[in-house]
Amino acid sequence: MILRTEDFRSEQKNAVTAFTKLVNSNDVIAVVGPNWAEFASTVSPVAERLSVPMISPTGHTPNLVADKKYIHSLQFPVADVLKPYASFILSKKPERAYVLVAENAYYLM
Repeated sequence: MILRTEDFRSEQKNAVTAFTKLVNSNDVIAVVGPNWAEFASTVSPVAERLSVPMISPTGHTPNLVADKKYIHSLQFPVADVLKPYASFILSKKPERAYVLVAENAYYLM
């Protein structure tokens, strides 16, 4: 396996160019990144059009992965992650109160 990288200098116009350059390499079958949701959202239509799997490790917005075949995110909405914990705590009928604090925000354009 060979790791190929392209630096898009955190500029949206460069993100699409960098992604396209990677994909046009003969041996690239998938792309990990971009990390931020704003860049992943910019690149995702290109990945879908070219049928290239794209995994954004930390980028997530409600619409980033919805109804997409080739776009994936490893970050889940806070509510999806915390609801099972809250249910577990409540099922124990605790005598003390527990508080789960989290930021429910997405990085949008």
